[in-house]
Amino acid sequence: MRAYGWVLAGLALAGCSGGGDDSASKKRPPLGDDSAPVEPACLGTGFGAAVSDWSLPSGFQAGALDSLYDTSSSDGVVWGLLDLTGDGGADLVVADNDAGAGGIGSTKWLVYENSGTGFGPSAADWSLPSGFQDGALDTLYDTSSSDGAEWGLLDLTGDGAVDLVVSDTDAGSGGIGSTKWLVYENSGTGFGPSATDWSLPSGFQNGALDSLYDTSSSDGAVWGLLDLTGDGAVDLVVADTDAGSGGIGSTKWLVYENSGTGFGPSAADWSLPSGFQDGALDTLSDSSSSDGAVWGLLDLTGDGAVDLVVSDTDAGTGGIGSTKWLVYENSSAGFGPSATDWSLPSGFQDGALDTLADSSSSDGAVWGLLDLDGDAATDLVVADTDAGAGGVGSSKWLLYANSGSGFGPTASDWSLPVGFTDGAFDTLYDSSSSDGADWTLLNLGQDNVLDVVIAKNDVDGSVGASHWQVIDAVCE
Repeated sequence: MRAYGWVLAGLALAGCSGGGDDSASKKRPPLGDDSAPVEPACLGTGFGAAVSDWSLPSGFQAGALDSLYDTSSSDGVVWGLLDLTGDGGADLVVADNDAGAGGIGSTKWLVYENSGTGFGPSAADWSLPSGFQDGALDTLYDTSSSDGAEWGLLDLTGDGAVDLVVSDTDAGSGGIGSTKWLVYENSGTGFGPSATDWSLPSGFQNGALDSLYDTSSSDGAVWGLLDLTGDGAVDLVVADTDAGSGGIGSTKWLVYENSGTGFGPSAADWSLPSGFQDGALDTLSDSSSSDGAVWGLLDLTGDGAVDLVVSDTDAGTGGIGSTKWLVYENSSAGFGPSATDWSLPSGFQDGALDTLADSSSSDGAVWGLLDLDGDAATDLVVADTDAGAGGVGSSKWLLYANSGSGFGPTASDWSLPVGFTDGAFDTLYDSSSSDGADWTLLNLGQDNVLDVVIAKNDVDGSVGASHWQVIDAVCE
């Protein structure tokens, strides 16, 4: 499980509000707080017919901006969509250019601010700390210390702004990656010139904590950064050790709580439900039933805390994966010992709903879990069926609404944009224009509802050059 799945377009998918801060409409009370969540600004019912232009800055090479992120400078720039300033709107952030001219990628990044109708024509400088090797900061993340540092952009402190967090250096000098990480704090115009220490717990093998997540126990632990307790701060969660000693990965996980300046020196136990095969819960997600269960961590109930959701077992007994999923609720100290049933709609092929997402229609449907209508509840959205019957994937998607205890038995229609190539919208995103458009779902508008953002359109060469196209959700 990638603890920083926000990387590049991922962070943009978390939502941007076109320069206005709509974060209040998405917030939920902390776990245990009975105060009512803030009502959403509006509810979406489908994508409209109108297409608006989202302006792009000039001066880029042809093709540099015809996607929704770019990790290679072969076309001139490395860039992504990111809310660095914390104002709620994702900006276009350039981390490098092909020549590295003007200090871009060494002393600064460029930020083209979100105006609500486009990205500004000129960039502001985002200062970078000094002392890094050449090339170490010319991306928006780095998972290898071969150029001097392994780092990522994270809000560890919980102030709502992402900081530059260094988890390792090439030499691991000064205890970086063993006793501490380095945090270069976000000032609103750059990352601070000097770092503060972020303390790490002791007792781990050398190299176990020199990244920002770890999916292998070969160095002693499987762990990730995750807000299990629902307090808004990410903690260090250990799901397994190399020996699995003390029940870690079978009866409990370990949670090193976020103190605001580091992860606590001692761990609290996070209880796991019993009845699973050995090894089934020794990760932070599982997409294969070979060890007994397919499961993930999701906030289906909308209370602000992730639960353990089982979508299949090796035998699929009791209707798991066909009529229901199992939800082990978050108690703030563990997942409950017994599961509640999460009802699934009928009429799907066997095996179509035995995962937590499906990008292939080979078993009858392409679908995913997302809050499409902006009500702060995750729904089941079907983007295609194997036959494309009834216009699913061409004129509409199907939305099975979250009832609080399952997905509704019948779907409502979610209208799709018209005038595009057949197959352009039979997924929940598209990174290739081979079927007519390169697009994704983003909240670029000033509401809480996702819109279609098209970065490239085969029939209009100006899309991706001077502007992107935005098709707003109909918001009521």
